[in-house]
Amino acid sequence: MFRHVKHLIRPFVFRPVVLCREFSSVVNKRLIKALEKEFEFEQSQYKVDESVAPFLQESGFEIIDLEGSTLVKLKKKIHGNEVEVTFNARSPYSDEGQQEEQEENQEQEEEQAQDNNTEFQVTIKKAGKKEGIVYECVSAQSEIQISNIVYSDDVNTTEKISTYNSMNEYRGPDFTTLDEKLQTAFVEYLKTHGVNEDLAVFVETYSIDKEHRLYMEWIGKMKDFINN
Repeated sequence: MFRHVKHLIRPFVFRPVVLCREFSSVVNKRLIKALEKEFEFEQSQYKVDESVAPFLQESGFEIIDLEGSTLVKLKKKIHGNEVEVTFNARSPYSDEGQQEEQEENQEQEEEQAQDNNTEFQVTIKKAGKKEGIVYECVSAQSEIQISNIVYSDDVNTTEKISTYNSMNEYRGPDFTTLDEKLQTAFVEYLKTHGVNEDLAVFVETYSIDKEHRLYMEWIGKMKDFINN
């Protein structure tokens, strides 16, 4: 009798498990296929930035771009100082429907322009010393805008805690509130250390290139994980 009972209840106990496994397999295949298509599309859109080598050669900067990290650094020594530019990978700005939105809403256009900005930081210190200054900047369409200039007894610590809006350390006044002659002098000082329009263009383009490479790497890792 128990054998018949067991036979009757077996479908209710084990069949759902089989169905779940089959459904899971179908979902996995769909996801893998979608990831493969996305990777193929991104790979077809990606082009190696051929301006990197010429910029590094002409500017004298050394680039530090670690695999898997969003952070990129540029370093060089000039005028007895050590200069370091840091920025992060960022997603490209989509201009789809931009013209219509400009006509409909000027305020929205300004917000979109802000989204296309690239934040970066420039640290200048005496060779072998800890103290120095940190420029907190934004680049938009090859134009550099300075937000703040920080003086620190240990710029290495300042770099790590800087969030462009830190409340724990005095980061100097809003740069635009300074006297115009003082603003001009600070900008010229920055340019003498190789931070100019060419660097701004490099930061903007390389940050997007870095994001694209990281995204393709992410797709590949996701595909490998689901497939194993």
